[in-house]
Amino acid sequence: MQATVSSLAKHAGLSASRFRELFAENTAVSCRRVLVWMRLRRAVAVMSRGKSLTSAAHEADFADSAHRARALRAMFGITPS
Repeated sequence: MQATVSSLAKHAGLSASRFRELFAENTAVSCRRVLVWMRLRRAVAVMSRGKSLTSAAHEADFADSAHRARALRAMFGITPS
């Protein structure tokens, strides 16, 4: 199950907007950025088990390998290769 801002906010008993605001204030990082980071870590873990880039992207809840590659490039400035 993919964590979302809405699911995290609900768990904390806050609105999504208030949760995002408090998260950013307390961590100096956006909640969305952390969620993408978590998905990228999951994709790497899946690839380390020998699965294909496409399988890793899907298991980490990216639409496809290109989506994962764009997220990786946006976050770290690198490509998967």
